[in-house]
Amino acid sequence: MEPSSDFRTAVIKNHWNDPPKKIFFKDSSDLDVTLDVQDVSTTLSCKLELCKKTFESGPQKRIVDDTDRRITVLLERLEKKELSYDVVKSLHTLTSAPYDPFKTFKYSGPLRAVYPLSPRREVPADIAKPDYAETGISKSELMARSSEIKICNAEEIESIKKACTITREVLEIAANAIRVGMTTDELDKIVHEATIERRAYPSPLNYNYFPKSCCTSINEVICHGIPDQRPLQDGDILNIDISCFYQGFHGDSNGTYLVGNVDEAGKKLVNVTRECLEKSIALVKPGMRYRDFGKIIEEHAKNNGFSVVRTFVGHGINQLFHCAPNVPHYANNKAIGVCKPGHVFTIEPMICEGVHQELLWPDGWTATTKDGKRSAQFEHTLLVTEKGVEVLT
Repeated sequence: MEPSSDFRTAVIKNHWNDPPKKIFFKDSSDLDVTLDVQDVSTTLSCKLELCKKTFESGPQKRIVDDTDRRITVLLERLEKKELSYDVVKSLHTLTSAPYDPFKTFKYSGPLRAVYPLSPRREVPADIAKPDYAETGISKSELMARSSEIKICNAEEIESIKKACTITREVLEIAANAIRVGMTTDELDKIVHEATIERRAYPSPLNYNYFPKSCCTSINEVICHGIPDQRPLQDGDILNIDISCFYQGFHGDSNGTYLVGNVDEAGKKLVNVTRECLEKSIALVKPGMRYRDFGKIIEEHAKNNGFSVVRTFVGHGINQLFHCAPNVPHYANNKAIGVCKPGHVFTIEPMICEGVHQELLWPDGWTATTKDGKRSAQFEHTLLVTEKGVEVLT
């Protein structure tokens, strides 16, 4: 996946190769003297540096480097007052207000991306980090790709429990902070700080180049929403997905929360989704096939008029963020394996008001329902015991 650079999308696409607008003018009288050209130039330079820090690795870096070359010329022209009034005015607006980086994208619902993204948040050097923290790619996951399910020993289970305890604490802190009017980026900051305070690393950060420390999925977003500048609104439903890496092991959990006054249909969706998770957890025990959890989830969802997402599934978790087994949430799936004591995995059903199919935003991460109707999700990390199951988060 190659998420678009917010800077390139907003500046280069809209203001560089746009034939209807003749960008460069030699006549300085075409400029409006009331526009603070130097301020625009300074702000653009700062935003470029911010963009470099946000996308300092992975495929996005090539885009940023290309943008750097183009913007250098643009800034020279700007400072020499060789740009048209319309372009300077539009650049001034861009640098001083939030904007939608995907203006030509056909969104499925009312939600929009609101950029700019804040810079990548720093993690202290002495906090243990997963192997993808710098490179964006987990070599250990690539090397371990197989259907073999790890049986964790007692020492490993204790370490996973510690990571899961931190994960749960951070999720509760984030949930208690939810307020109408706050941005999801503000929530991400709260999550990040709570995580590093506990000497843990926020697992999503730079995982396959994901730019933030948690996922925030609003209304029609199924999963993997990127925290941005969009304020929470009265009536939203918001999923917060928290994962923490502590002393070599990951924990993973999420919940969907009501923002302000949510309508009855929204409350029903959230409650039924929680019930789907609870009903499936009740089935976990040695000998249970991983393919069978989906039957009880889909049956309960359909009985209440909802659908179940098929593309995204539960997963094994230990030293690796994602590994075997795959745990689909729909019936008649082909998942491999049976539960055995020592298995650690997640169940995380995503339930939709309308169709189960998804639409991926140009950022390469945000998955929304194809019809723009709402979706909810809940997740726990689970340990199979000799007699049943222990919920670790």
